[in-house]
Amino acid sequence: MDTKWNFPEDPGWDGLNSTGDEHFTKYKLSSFVREMVQNSLDAPKPPDNAGPVTLHFDLIKHRLQDIPDLSGIIKKLCETIEHYSSKQNKEQEKEFLATAKLEFEKRSIQILKVSERNTGGMPGPFSDEDSRFFAYVEGTGLSCGDDTRRGSFGIGKAAPFALSNTKCVFVSTNWINDWQEKQFHCQGIIKSLTHKAGNKRIRGHGKWGEDGGNAISDINAIPQWLRRDEVGTDFFIVSPDLPQDWEERIVIETLSSFFSAINDKQLVVKTTKYEVQRTSAQQLFDEDKVRTALDGMADDDRRDKFEYARLCNQCLSTSDFEPLYVQTTDVGNIKLSYNSREGIGQRVAFVRDGLLIGYNLLPKLKVWGPAFKEFIAIATFENEDGKKTMRQLEPPEHNDFFPGRHPEGELKGSQILKRIGEKIRTKLKSRLEAEKTELNRPSWIADLFGAEEKTSNRPMSSAVEIDPNGSFTLDEVKKGLRPFTLTTKQLKKLFDETVNEDDYEEVETEEDLEQGEFVDVSEIIRNPRITMPTPSDLIVNLSCPIPGRYRLGLSISGADSSEEQLAIKNTSQGKLEDGKVILRFSDPNERRTIKVKTDQVSNTSIKVHLYQEKSEVRQS
Repeated sequence: MDTKWNFPEDPGWDGLNSTGDEHFTKYKLSSFVREMVQNSLDAPKPPDNAGPVTLHFDLIKHRLQDIPDLSGIIKKLCETIEHYSSKQNKEQEKEFLATAKLEFEKRSIQILKVSERNTGGMPGPFSDEDSRFFAYVEGTGLSCGDDTRRGSFGIGKAAPFALSNTKCVFVSTNWINDWQEKQFHCQGIIKSLTHKAGNKRIRGHGKWGEDGGNAISDINAIPQWLRRDEVGTDFFIVSPDLPQDWEERIVIETLSSFFSAINDKQLVVKTTKYEVQRTSAQQLFDEDKVRTALDGMADDDRRDKFEYARLCNQCLSTSDFEPLYVQTTDVGNIKLSYNSREGIGQRVAFVRDGLLIGYNLLPKLKVWGPAFKEFIAIATFENEDGKKTMRQLEPPEHNDFFPGRHPEGELKGSQILKRIGEKIRTKLKSRLEAEKTELNRPSWIADLFGAEEKTSNRPMSSAVEIDPNGSFTLDEVKKGLRPFTLTTKQLKKLFDETVNEDDYEEVETEEDLEQGEFVDVSEIIRNPRITMPTPSDLIVNLSCPIPGRYRLGLSISGADSSEEQLAIKNTSQGKLEDGKVILRFSDPNERRTIKVKTDQVSNTSIKVHLYQEKSEVRQS
């Protein structure tokens, strides 16, 4: 059988952003993993339905001549490069074409293979416009599947092309047809640029297959590395743009977005080094190489998302609380799994079909405050019609709820989201309402000692904070007067009044900036607390109301007012540098819990410090 690349001649035009992958260029690998897992979870189930959906990510090196009809690709690239050579203001296009041509001129080429198991494949045939195979290979902006799916080959199918330096992908799939017969399709796809040849326009989007670019149904007509025998689908991304720690980042995105599906035994994700499944998930959240990769990510939001997912996974696997159930007229039953303990903040995660949509997304759920205990909750939509309603409100990225996307208009969408938020808040309040406590002097107003009041002179046996919210009483309250509480505004005012801007040193010279000198700004710490499971293992709990990058340090406070610095040699968060921990705070209401190990033991009071670069202090 003669197989080749086909780039059709027609009046259309494919530009650099015609693939839809501009939605995924910022987080190429993370978006790719999220979309691949979504689509595999959405795939039809195999007849035997044998266990969780499993994806295996494997980076393989192939000889360049293993790429089918390589000469057809090179010819297309050379003609397109010649077309753009005289064009002005087309630097991005020229750079892409040069990179792609270079990749196809090497002796070998890397291919990321994503192989799924326990799915029903991608049913065709290619001639059926309603089939999943047609939606993936042929359709532009098409999706296939009902409205409750996590994702269904809409804009998300562009993610593999965004990851590829060549915008070249192959797909091989087996499925069982209506006559219980196994069928096979294989197709190659390139999303390059249109070029002119004389008066003709040659499209950039081409396909490899039989004559005309149709999918290949004869498994013996394709290279061995593209063949697949069992039901399911293999994807091959040619020349993927991967960081060195790509396996760890796959683990991070899988845990961050699909902790619910993993906990429910719906999903397993494998790489050469890792296997993400229910029994290994919590361990992988704490894996050193995974944490290092997380610290190397430039986006604080992605790091926060991982930490929140860690709490959610703990909640689903080890919570001491029975789930709550919310009945709504709009979306039916909502299951609320929750956990409550000190130092975990106040958040509700929204999950649909095992996919995390986001945190605190609805009205009435964005701000909690001191009226609620600290908690993490996972809201899962259980009704199929309810899932359909929420799915309609999600953007293509499936990471929020937008009322304006409701078919009946923004007002209808807003009313639904408001009612759901009110129901969830009321239900959580019945279990999580904080006790009103007397007003105590906070440690950050007094001496900033981190140890709990009752155990300041000896190590603590518990790793749980006694009083993380820093409730306090004023010395001026005389005996016999009724204790009182402060509102959130009053607490903020009291805190703001304790921070004296004159305490911040100004940078005097540019030399100071270059040296990266740090200023002790510990006055801004909210409610620092330290627990000591062992004399050298410390758990630091604190909040920071001013977003920014800081160094966290510890010192021993002596009776003579002298201080001895404690060098930190291990940390569960941030990055170690010169015996301190570099942390970034982004949420003023977030309670951070950091496990550290110091270079020496201490049975005395320990003081918590935050340091900030002089340059940042001056800017603030």
